[in-house]
Amino acid sequence: MSKIYTLTFVVIIFTTSLFGQYPIDLKSGLYNSLEDIIKNNPQFECKFNVKHRTTLDIQMWGGNDYKVSSDTTNVINSAINKCFAVFNGDTLFINGKHINGSLPFCKVENNGRFLIIKAGIPNMAKRKSVGYKSNMTHIDYVPIGGAIGGAATGAQLAMIRFYYILDCKNGGVKILSKDYLNSLLSDFPNLKAEFESDKKTSNQTELLKYIKRMNE
Repeated sequence: MSKIYTLTFVVIIFTTSLFGQYPIDLKSGLYNSLEDIIKNNPQFECKFNVKHRTTLDIQMWGGNDYKVSSDTTNVINSAINKCFAVFNGDTLFINGKHINGSLPFCKVENNGRFLIIKAGIPNMAKRKSVGYKSNMTHIDYVPIGGAIGGAATGAQLAMIRFYYILDCKNGGVKILSKDYLNSLLSDFPNLKAEFESDKKTSNQTELLKYIKRMNE
């Protein structure tokens, strides 16, 4: 019986390590997967240049908010566009291809089981998997950029941002919504009960408070 308990304990520890959060001592470098981040196993250990794109650049060309480059080798610069994420010493930036299907990178705003990421409207190939609905740009839903009513220009749509949540337990990524949050709260019964009685959860900013509490 003691062997069973020991094995169970080991499995719990392994699962917590693999599907918890990225280490506080995460190495600066380039990572090819979420699992590599959690294992602190970069493909390359190096520093990166991270630049926040201008509003004009985003309006003209679309895509996410951060450009990443390296002063080291062409091999690393080539790998940047294909990688899962880079860590520059204090902040994790995930390749937008793995979030909303678009380049370049998105900043991780909160570290825990649930990674909070702000990114643009998903491309057509990603919309179903991340739970995008066409009315999301027309309601009080968008954290920055403002909701849009009626016809929208490409420049307006390029500036819209949603909060996406990456669950480190299973690697799934979805746009934060009441339905998605409710499913995540199944592991937090006390918080779920509070959420179900909360009448103020009308937009992503309010929903985000629960994600942060689950990360505490």
